[in-house]
Amino acid sequence: MRLLIVEDEPDLLSSLSEALREDGYAVDEASDGEDGLAKALRCDYDAIVLDVMLPGMSGFAALERLRVRKKPFELPELLARIRALIRRAAGKATR
Repeated sequence: MRLLIVEDEPDLLSSLSEALREDGYAVDEASDGEDGLAKALRCDYDAIVLDVMLPGMSGFAALERLRVRKKPFELPELLARIRALIRRAAGKATR
């Protein structure tokens, strides 16, 4: 899974990114709302961790603009991801 973390606090951004990479995720980082929005529009991420209080553009403003350009999710995809997360949590994940 490819994730984007948008966080302006350097230590928190680093800690989150490191933990997620160690857990096997591909992680991209942005430290302000404008950069986060640009990256989110260029790439299809499986999930975005978005701080709301960011320099340049708030997380809320970035999300609002992102929603205009991309749907946050498609219902069948959301349901499939929820089922996969539940199976994984129960130790029944299949590959």
